Amino acid sequence: CNNNCFNRYLFYYLQSSIFISKGASEMYGVAGLKRVPIEFVLNHKLGVPSYAEQQQIAKYLDFKCNEIDNIIAKKERLISDLESYKKSLIYEYVTGKKRVV
Repeated sequence: CNNNCFNRYLFYYLQSSIFISKGASEMYGVAGLKRVPIEFVLNHKLGVPSYAEQQQIAKYLDFKCNEIDNIIAKKERLISDLESYKKSLIYEYVTGKKRVV
């Protein structure tokens, strides 16, 4: 990638399923201690678009990933609130603070 590679583009490329699956196929070692050889990373050939296109791709992925992370955070808060409500509901009924009518 040398100097023609935009950092954020490379960051996303290294997280891509294609890179990860190729890396996994090169792993060696025993279970729990498997690792990817450094040669795989250093010698991996990737098709690199122009620097400007890499910047556009990275900017787009930053935006979309941020959107997705925000949605996930909202859903996690909702789940947490529902779990708290469930515990509170159980507590109130099993302690007699509320009664089934």
